[in-house]
Amino acid sequence: MTSAKEKNTSTLNRFFQSIASGNKAQLQDCFAPNAKWHFPQSFHGKPHDEPSTAQGIAELLTGATTDFYDPTTIKSTPGFTIVDDYHAAYQFRMACTAANGKSYDNLYVFSFRFEDGLIAEGWEHLDSLYFENTVHHAS
Repeated sequence: MTSAKEKNTSTLNRFFQSIASGNKAQLQDCFAPNAKWHFPQSFHGKPHDEPSTAQGIAELLTGATTDFYDPTTIKSTPGFTIVDDYHAAYQFRMACTAANGKSYDNLYVFSFRFEDGLIAEGWEHLDSLYFENTVHHAS
């Protein structure tokens, strides 16, 4: 019998593969239908409305790449992954050229809560002031 931790690890691996490949349908399958994605507090409100469906989260995470960054320049360096029966955390550094041409290098932590082997909630942690100043503001 597959343990909850093994199911969550498998889902997390599919999540990472889907993000890397831009496979929106496969990414959506990693989430519970009514999953929620949470941004840092400073991101609340437009243009950072938090999606509350698997489809909305998949659209955000696959569309954000081209909206904010030049996808041909993205280099992601894994830090750590921790998974248990109910939660997971993944730390990574992403460096690239922002869509506005600026150099971008930020440390991220995604944390997750699982229900029945699917992601029920996700939290995105990053230096949001640096993101806003680098990605959204002109040189």
